[in-house]
This record gives sequence, C-alpha cells and structure tokens, in this order.
Amino acid sequence: MTEKHIAYYLGSKVMAALINLGALALFVRIGGTETYAAYLIMFAWAYILYGVTVQWLKFSFFACYKDDSSSDLVSTYLGVLSLGLIAIFVLLFVGYVLGFETAQFGIGLVALILGLSLYEALLELARIRLHSRVVATGILSRAILMLTLGVFSLLVYGTALGLALAVGAAHLGASIPLLIDGRDKVERKFSADAARALWQYGRPMVPAFVLSTTGWQLDRLLLARFAPLSTVGVYGVATDFVRQTMVVISEAIAGAYMSVARAQLAENHVEKATNAMAEAFLAYTALTTFVIAFILRFDQLVFGVLFGAEVATAIEPVLFAILVANAVAIYRSYYFEQASHLTESSHVLLVVSVIGFAVLVVSSLLLIPSYGMLGAALGVLLGHVSGCLVYAIAWRNRFIMKLPYLRSAIIAGVAGGTYILTGWIMHIGSGGVLATIASVALFAVTSIGVARAFNILSLNDLAAGAFVMMRRKLAQRRSPEAN
Repeated sequence: MTEKHIAYYLGSKVMAALINLGALALFVRIGGTETYAAYLIMFAWAYILYGVTVQWLKFSFFACYKDDSSSDLVSTYLGVLSLGLIAIFVLLFVGYVLGFETAQFGIGLVALILGLSLYEALLELARIRLHSRVVATGILSRAILMLTLGVFSLLVYGTALGLALAVGAAHLGASIPLLIDGRDKVERKFSADAARALWQYGRPMVPAFVLSTTGWQLDRLLLARFAPLSTVGVYGVATDFVRQTMVVISEAIAGAYMSVARAQLAENHVEKATNAMAEAFLAYTALTTFVIAFILRFDQLVFGVLFGAEVATAIEPVLFAILVANAVAIYRSYYFEQASHLTESSHVLLVVSVIGFAVLVVSSLLLIPSYGMLGAALGVLLGHVSGCLVYAIAWRNRFIMKLPYLRSAIIAGVAGGTYILTGWIMHIGSGGVLATIASVALFAVTSIGVARAFNILSLNDLAAGAFVMMRRKLAQRRSPEAN
C-alpha cells in the first residue's frame, strides 16, 4: 500500500513541480519582477487570511477522522469551512467600505482564498481516505491550469490582479475531480458532536496558525516595507523556486509516510509508526541536502536560464541563506508539525508557533532594514531553527525522536562530497559544457545511489514492482504468439 501511495504522490508532485517551475519562469519573463512582486504581496495576504481563519480545520479534520464511515465529520467539516469563508468575505467587504483595501486588491484576495480553501479541503478528504489516484489528478490539474490560465492572463492583461484571478480559478478547476470523488461523503447534515471534536482539537491551533502562516509570508511583506518592489520580486522568485523544489517532494513524503504512520498509530502499532517516521526523516534529509548542493553548484545556470542573468546575479549573494532557511522549514513543517497532528499534541504546536514567530519578527525587524534580502532569509532561518529546537526538547523522550541520525549524516556527507567533487570537475573543465554534463551526471548517480542504498521513498520496492509488471506485460504479449 505504501509503495502505491508513494508512486502516485511522488509522480504527481514531481510532474506538478516541473510544470510549476515552468509557470514561475514564464510569469517572471512575461510580467516582470515588479508585477510578480505585486502578485506575491496579494497572495501573501490571502494566505495569511486563509491561515488565520480556516486552515486549522484541515489539520483538525486529519486528526479527528477515524475511518471511511465518518460522513457526519466530513459534512460538518465542509459546512464549517463554508461558514468561515462567508465570514472572510464579509470582513473583506467591510474593509473595502472602510478604505482598508482597494476593490482590485479585495477581489484578488477573494479569488485566491476561495480557490485555495476549497482545493485544500477537498484534497485533504481524498488524501485521508488514501485515494492516491484522485489526489494525483487534483495536483496535476492545478499545476496545468495555473500554467495555462496564468500565462493567458499575463499575456492579455499583464496585471497582478489578473494573475491572482487566474491562480484562484486554477484551484477551483482542480477541485472538480476532488469533489466528484468525495461526493458520496457529502451529505446535508450537521453534527454538533463532530463540530465539537473539530473545535476541541483545533482550538489551540487557531492562534498557532495565525502565527505560522503570518510567519511564512512575513519576510516578503517586511522586505516590501524597506526595499523596492523589484527587490521583493527577485527575493520572491528565489524563495518560491527553492520552496517549490523542496516542498513538492516534501508533500509527497508526508502524503505517503505520515498517512501510513497515522494508520499504524490508530491500530496501536507504535513500532511500525516509528519506522515510518524514521523513513520520512531520512527522505527529508536526502531531499534537502542534495537540493542545496545541486542548486549551489549550478545556481547561475539554473536561475539564468529560467529567470534571466539579472535575477541570477542579484540572488547569488543570499542564495545559501535562502536554501538553508527553507531546508530547516521543511523539517519543522513537514516532519515535526505533521508529527504533532499524529500525536494530537496541538498545544506543542502552539508553543512552537509563538516562539518561532517571536524570533522571526524580532530578527527580521533587526536585520531587514540593514541587510535587505539577506536579512529576510536570516530572519526566516532563525525562526524555523527555534521552532525545531522547541519540538526536539518537548519530544526528546518520545518515539518521534528515535531517528536515523547516523544514516542521515552519511547522506549529508555524500551530498557534500558530490558538491566538492563537481566543483573540482567544473574547475578542471573551465565550466564548459562537458564539465557541466559530467557534474550533473555525477549528481544523478550519487542521488540515485543514496536512494537505492537507503531505500528512500521505497525506491527499491517501486523499481522491483515496475520490473515485475513489465515482465508480466511482456509475457502476456508473447503468450498469444506462442499459441
């Protein structure tokens, strides 16, 4: 079961990541960094409002869902979400009347919040029911629609509002197959017991998500306060590229391993859940270390080809800080935070959010005015490091911290060694085409070798299953000829 989930989650996430990276490059190339920066600010506020009001519902639903017969919980979950969205839109209208935002900005927020909320809610319903094929369909649909609608919008209108409307429409369109799959669970009934269960678990998470979602967007909002819009655009491009590269695989890891760990814990199989958590941690280590090493080695090539030489040159001095900050964010959000939902320890999540947000705000306010993009990246890094430390201290004696530290160190060492060796190859080859090809090939060989040696994301099992399937198909094709 795990291998099938991994195949769907990982396959769809990788394909979606490639499409999204292409969309990001086209958005910047067509609209320019300033238009993209204006869209980023709009999206940042939309994501903050989403996180402040209704995002907690998704994680509370994940914790409260027990089996596929929980139709009352599903209907109540979607009903409470609808009420939350209505409240958001009323508040936005009041804000417009009072002059807190322009009509265009408010319309963009409505489109983004509506699309994001419905898509995430329905995707969580499919994921928790282990309908991995449906989840993959939703993920790919969103990526394709964002690319096509976003490019069309920029070509026709060329504005941040147009891009926001396109992204919101893409989320709504991708929600359609998810809604079709989950329609058997949606009934016109509301359960007070289910609502109480959602609120009882989610209550501590409301202030936690107020802080964590604001923290995820605070770097670019504060940077916009102290730096030109073009600087925000360059920083946003770099951080979005790195996040897209890391987050897309991290979500696949969480979708595969964390769902399995949750199922094992529900059956009181703590040892099996511990093994699943350890495998997830190992996968995150392989992902973050090799992504950091690869992007650092080929930064000018990657950013230059995708976004232009000007963006590549501007981001080079702060790239390492951005990479490390996002790597630590992966561990905090996709390992420790997911573990807090598995163990129903939402109070720890609240403490982490408070401390992490306080460190982020203080460090960002101190660093951004003087150091600009570097200050923003360092503020994010310090905030996430403090959050991970709180988790580690709180759970130091729990199964969550029984992690494969030695194997993780070996993986990090291999990634670092590959970075050093490819640097020597690039130096000997004067950075030419052959040296670049050889270096990329070496990264591919070492990363695949690590994945096979440690069975990252059950690669060996997936490969064996694919080989058996190919043999069966060949045998079926030959059998009529033999007859």
